[in-house]
Amino acid sequence: MNMKRILIGGLAGGVAYFMLGWLCYGILFTDLMASGAGSATGVYKSDEEMDFISLIIGNFALGFMLSVIFSWSKHYGLMSGLFMGAVIGILYCTGFDFIMYGTSNLMTLNGTLIDILVGTINATLAGGVTGWSMGMVKD
Repeated sequence: MNMKRILIGGLAGGVAYFMLGWLCYGILFTDLMASGAGSATGVYKSDEEMDFISLIIGNFALGFMLSVIFSWSKHYGLMSGLFMGAVIGILYCTGFDFIMYGTSNLMTLNGTLIDILVGTINATLAGGVTGWSMGMVKD
């Protein structure tokens, strides 16, 4: 394992995840996501209440997850990162979201499907950034 490659890929992936989350969940699909909310109330925090340290930690954990998987599988480069990000994203998001749907009232079925789509898009693009940045590192 090339630790420099993992570090650069993880940092790039974490930044990409953070920015994509802000763009997709905070701007582009805010109303669409709200329309898929379940019957649970008072669950989501306002912008002022959000814990940005937790958001940063979570996004970088996802970036490093991609980076480690890419390193293990030796998938570097933009196209490989996009493909691997899509596969990991659809599997992870489908598993997580359907478990949440089955055990909580956070989202409707429609909201669950929307979140899987948006999460997979984010993972695909973050995977592309991660793979591209890892491919730039010389052995």
